[in-house]
Amino acid sequence: MNSTRQISLTQEEKERIRSRLFSRSIPNDKAGCLEFTGSCSKSRYGMFKFRNKSFLVHRLSFAAFTGNVPEDMCVLHTCDNPRCINPDHLWLGTRGDNNRDSAEKGRRACGTKNASCKLTALQVREIRSRYGVKRESHRALAEVFGVSHNTIGSIVRGDHWKIAV
Repeated sequence: MNSTRQISLTQEEKERIRSRLFSRSIPNDKAGCLEFTGSCSKSRYGMFKFRNKSFLVHRLSFAAFTGNVPEDMCVLHTCDNPRCINPDHLWLGTRGDNNRDSAEKGRRACGTKNASCKLTALQVREIRSRYGVKRESHRALAEVFGVSHNTIGSIVRGDHWKIAV
C-alpha cells in the first residue's frame, strides 16, 4: 500500500466508492465524523481494495467527494480521527504539512517518548555542554554515548532534541 499514490477517479468510480464508503460507515454525532467500520491498518486507518490494490479509505473519500489526489500529496484530517471519511474533515497537504500538523497536535513521539530513543534529556544536555565547553569531537561523544557521530551533530546543531535545552 502506497499512502501517497495518485488517485484520479472517473464519475462511475466516484459513485461506486461513495456507495461502498456509506455502506461501511456510521456517523459519530459528537465529533461530526463519519467513521469507517470496515477493515483497518495497524495505525487504525480504514482500508479497502480498489483496482486490485489496497487504499486508505480517507484518501479515496477525498478523491470521490472533493477531487483528485495528486501523487506525493497527503490527505489530512482536521478531526484527527483516522477512521473518519467525512470529506468536510479532509484536506490535501504535503508530507511537511502532515509532519507539522502532527507535531502541533502532540501526536509526534519526541525525545524519550520515541520508542527508538537511545538518550535521555540529561545526556543530551551533557553532550551539548561537553561539545560547547570542552569542544569534544562528534566522534568522541558518539563513542561515549553509544550513538552515531551524525546523531551528535544533529543534537549540537539543535536539529534534534529541541526540548532538552
